Order: sequence, then structure tokens, then C-alpha cells
Amino acid sequence: MPYQFLKAFAVCLFAMLLIFAYEALHPHIPLLGQFESSHFWTGYKDPLPDSTLSVPDSSEFVEALAEFEFDTIIVENDSSGPTRMIYKKGDTSFFKSEPIALSREDSLALAELDKYTGIHHLNDFFNKMQELRQGKRKRVRIAYFGDSTTEGDMIVSDLRNLLQGIFGGRGVGFVSVAPHGTNFRRSIRHKPSDNWTTVNYFRKNQNAEFSFGLSGDYGSSAGASMNRAHKLSFKPASGSSFDKVYLFHGRGNEGIIPNVLAVLNGADSVSYDLNGQQAVNKLIISEQKSNSVDLAFNFPAAFPIFGLSFESDNGLLVDNLAKRSDSGSHFSRISKEVLSQFHEYLGFDLIILHFGANVLTSNTNYSFYENVMIATVRHFQQAMGDIPVLLVGTSDRVIKAEGTEKTSPAVYGLLKAQKRAAVKTHSPFIDLFKLMGGEGTMLKWAKSGKAAPDYVHFSAKGANEVAKIVFEYLADGYEAYANEKIKTPKPGLMTDALQEHKVKTGQ
Repeated sequence: MPYQFLKAFAVCLFAMLLIFAYEALHPHIPLLGQFESSHFWTGYKDPLPDSTLSVPDSSEFVEALAEFEFDTIIVENDSSGPTRMIYKKGDTSFFKSEPIALSREDSLALAELDKYTGIHHLNDFFNKMQELRQGKRKRVRIAYFGDSTTEGDMIVSDLRNLLQGIFGGRGVGFVSVAPHGTNFRRSIRHKPSDNWTTVNYFRKNQNAEFSFGLSGDYGSSAGASMNRAHKLSFKPASGSSFDKVYLFHGRGNEGIIPNVLAVLNGADSVSYDLNGQQAVNKLIISEQKSNSVDLAFNFPAAFPIFGLSFESDNGLLVDNLAKRSDSGSHFSRISKEVLSQFHEYLGFDLIILHFGANVLTSNTNYSFYENVMIATVRHFQQAMGDIPVLLVGTSDRVIKAEGTEKTSPAVYGLLKAQKRAAVKTHSPFIDLFKLMGGEGTMLKWAKSGKAAPDYVHFSAKGANEVAKIVFEYLADGYEAYANEKIKTPKPGLMTDALQEHKVKTGQ
């Protein structure tokens, strides 16, 4: 009996050591890159935030709302009905309001929120997709903003693969300097040196020295660094290569001109001065096929590096712009000038905003967040033209109440606010909660290995399911639009592609 016990104990101990060793070695051994990191060791070393602790309260959302420039939004007051509220940048109190009448279409949509998809608001986007398919357009690009549920290219990489399988295109798009999740990201191998200072648009950095970039942050040295100590290393996913690589940086202080040494394929090297004076500056690193890109910087002083873009000239690109702990309420801190110039360089056709995990609290009234999202959509559209903004609603969240695990009532309140924001900005909307399965879905997903035990984050299997939900939403809309444009409807191109993808991946 003692021998059997010791033998079992030794097996368990070996298994535990193997798990820790795999997670520690995974980022450093190329052979393991084709396999998945489990998230376990990452979460232990650098735990994902507990949303109930990290969520800003409504007062912070009011502050965030006041940071947008002059604008007009619609606020629902229980007593007086729809009211047009006019607010001033930097002022946390509204200074003018007047009652308004909603359009018949908006009134009907608000009365039947459960049915709202707003898919018709994507017709211009679907037209671009059709032109791309017909060879009348070279490229279509999607910016996918999210929180920790999409970091490490979770969800977005699967969506990108599905779309590029139909419409073509290569590359992961924009990658910031040192984001969370680099150690388990499989779509690109990204290794920043440990000495980068990342400054993001959260409250603690409101008085940042430089403008924030597309992903709401920038990387910099802490001061002078002239020994090429700040490094970035990139390698493509297994079996692929980089087509075109561009570096984006901001505008430093007067007289400060950093230098970057770019090494391609471990051999060819070129040195560049970063002397652009625009809010956003683009530097060509490579426009030929490459299998690795290594950058080493000299900084005379702190200087904003926004990130790099890995892309092709043709096809469909999807940029993953995830930020851990983000509620989606601080986009006003990315200036319209920065957004506009990134749009000029990258040419976006659709913005996706996927938030909720860092908004949910014990509240059930999220009207303050509704107003922030309305202002956010308008901020993007004022900076980038009349670009469609697709809102992805919150997923399920489980709480324990009276000894029972069940969906939090807050989910329904937040979902309502997100839908109302979509209606009032004429934006398309994906009801992720319903399409995942509705009440209690996260319990089922956690038991089946699709979600983490925190009932917030998804496993790779679950992320793939969410990607397919987004893809099917776009597929249904695209095929409905395409079939309206032709005399003889064709079978579902994108739906067939999804079925083919399931066969290939054994799902």
C-alpha cells in the first residue's frame, strides 16, 4: 500500500512539473510554437483582473464622457423620456438639455431591442467585400478593439483565418510594442525586450507625455538609451512569412531623433532615423518577403513608438487591438488627429468594439455606459469618416447567489445599454450572450472546456466558437446583401467556407 501511494504521488508530482515546464519553455522553443499554450501559467504569473475589482464606477464613466469634444447624445430619463444632452469637453456636468422626438425607425427598434441586429447598417461594408471578391477592390480592413478576452489574438485570429480563407490576404495587421499575451500568441511570434515602458490611456496616465497610438498606448524608453538595448523581435507563424512590414511612431519632443536598426532574416540590416513630425509617422521596414524582423533602437530621450503592421497589399486584413482591463470607455484619449492619420495609412472599412468583461459590476442600470458608447462611436466616425462601427454585446457572466451559480442580472442591464447605444448610433449589433446560448452559458462552456473557471475568459476552443459567431453574423449579412444585388441567388459562399473550415479542423 505505501509503495502504491508513493508511486501515485510521484506520477502527480511529475505531471505538475511537466505543466509548469511546458508553460515556461513554450515561448522559447520554436517546435512548441505550433502547439497551444494553456493560459494557466500566464494567469498565475500575471493574473487577469477580477472585473468586480478593476471596474471603474459610474463616476469614472461620466468623466470619460466629459473627455469627448463637443457633441450631442441621447439620454433616456425615466421621468421625461428621451432628452438631448449637450456636454462640454473637460466638464463632468451637463450644461444644456432639451427634449427630442426619436425617429419612427429608432422608436420601433428600441421597443423591440431583443430582435435588433442592425445588419442593414453594414450594407456599404458588404458592398466593399463584394467588390473585393469581384476584383474591383484591392483590400478591405477591419479594426477589432477588445479587452483581455481577445488578447493574444484570441477570437480575432480565428475570425481572420476564416475571412482570409475566402477573400485572401496575409498578415496579422497592427501589433503594438509590448502587449499582454505575447507569450501565448500563435499568429505571430513577438518578443519585446523587458526594458520597454508602455504607457496606455487608462486613468493613471491621463497626463502622458505623448499622444496615444491606435491601440491606446505607446512604447518608449524611460529616458536616454543609446546602446540598442530596446529591442523588438518578430517571426511569422509556422509555415508563413511576412509580406510587408511598417513601423509607426509618434512625434517626439523637439530635437529628439531616435534611430532604429532593422535586421531582416537575421542578415540584411538597415538603419533609419525616426525624424517624422506628424502625429503619426509611417516607416517602411520591408516590402519584400521576410522570415524574421529584429529591431534595435537608440533613444536620446523618451519617444513614442506605436507599433508595427504586418500586411499584404491585397485581400482582407483584421487588426487585433486588444487591451487588458479595458472597458472601451476611454477612446476619447486617442486624439482624432491620430485616428485620422492611422486611417489614412491603413484604410479601415469597419470598426468592431467588443467589450463588457470590465464593465459588469453589481449594477443593473448601465445608462451611463450607453452614453459613453454613443460618444465613442461618434468619436471614431468624426475622425475616420462615416465608417460603420459594429458593437459586440457582452458575453454571459456567472455569479453565485444564495448557493446557486447563475447568470448575473447585470448582464441583462449591460446588454440593454449596448443595444440602445447601437440603435441610437445606427450601428450593427451582435448579441453574443444570446448567440452563445443565453442564460447559464458560461457554466456549460466552462464544463465543456470552452471557458476558464473564472467564467469570464475563453479557452482556445471557446474563442474559436465566438469567432464563428461573429463570422456567421457577417456571412448572413453579406449573403443577404449579395443575393439582393444579383438576379439569380447563389449558394452561401461564406457559410460554405465555414463548413469547409469545420471539416478541415475536425470540428
